[in-house]
Amino acid sequence: MGAGTGVSGCVSCALHTQREHARWLVEEKNAHYLMVVKGNQPTLHAAVRALPWKAVTARRYDREHGHGRRETRSIRALTVTGLGLDFPYLVQAVKIHRHRTDLKTGKVTRQTIHFSGGSARGALTQMAQWWALSDWNYQKFAGVYSYRLVQGTAGLIRAMLADAGADLVLNSPVASVTDTGDRVRVTTRGGATHQAAKVVVAVPVNVWKDIAFSPVLPEQYRGASAATIGAPTAKKVWLHIRGDHGLAYARGEEGTPLSTIVPSHALGEGYLAYGFSIDPGLDVSNRQQLQAAVQRFDPSAQVLAAKGHDWGNDPYARGGWTFKQPGQLTRTLRAIQRPVGRLAFASSDIASGWSGWVDGAIESGLRAAAQVMGECPDDH
Repeated sequence: MGAGTGVSGCVSCALHTQREHARWLVEEKNAHYLMVVKGNQPTLHAAVRALPWKAVTARRYDREHGHGRRETRSIRALTVTGLGLDFPYLVQAVKIHRHRTDLKTGKVTRQTIHFSGGSARGALTQMAQWWALSDWNYQKFAGVYSYRLVQGTAGLIRAMLADAGADLVLNSPVASVTDTGDRVRVTTRGGATHQAAKVVVAVPVNVWKDIAFSPVLPEQYRGASAATIGAPTAKKVWLHIRGDHGLAYARGEEGTPLSTIVPSHALGEGYLAYGFSIDPGLDVSNRQQLQAAVQRFDPSAQVLAAKGHDWGNDPYARGGWTFKQPGQLTRTLRAIQRPVGRLAFASSDIASGWSGWVDGAIESGLRAAAQVMGECPDDH
């Protein structure tokens, strides 16, 4: 939602429940807003909780039954103009109370959510960017997980290498990159050196800070790497699941150990799925932890086998998929897409479109190739 963007309405997480954001939406964009109120606005949160909710006799009930649980939600709305709530342009407040019963254990959980109008790190603009690329359609956004290369990503890489005829050097971590002004020298940790007229640096932004660049990179590049663009605690795990509900796609609320589970295909017993997590406490090699995480979605599910990778603790990734922080899309991105001397940068992290996806990596690679070939006149 940068300058020039037409916004008719905005739904935000608690991180963006800020007075200046509300004013910008109403005064600059002539838009409505719906914002979650949590503890990051303690005065407002207390005031919303203290509203005369018991006096609201009109309410809506929704009931759902499935996935091993029964859930009831009651929704109340209250006009709050004149009630002294100190928040710009606040007109209505909404209270959602949810009861969830686990049909297997009988355990009942309750949650109350107040609306006025990993949220601690990520920017709403990242989700808004993906949402716009999906034509503002949830089914299209969820569907991006459904398409796979016939021979997998490894097949794509093999085809690219065969087409390029390039030399491939493995197990050679880079220690330094030196731009002498007319050549670039790359030195590995093992002491080997490679030279070229220009170089494409195709590592995640989070890893830039681990390479000694000479001259040092400009502040915006160093700042982006230090702040991180890829989710720094990201993990991915493959799961062999057996359950009562067939191939199941699941998305959890913020704070669940596995944020997403995506089914891949049926097996002789159960099915193969992959899951994503940003939970620092989740051990993707611990089947018991994964079992508990999966059963939060489907109490009947059994994890028969699992294999995961902790991308955040991988020294050659320092994180997982792209999820930009506030200001990185609107202020940082264009700057770090530019070449620096004889260096060009390629990473899905700095794609203009599907950052965090293979499409974004291809987009960024094409731009970097054009830059080193002198075919990108605006240096973007």
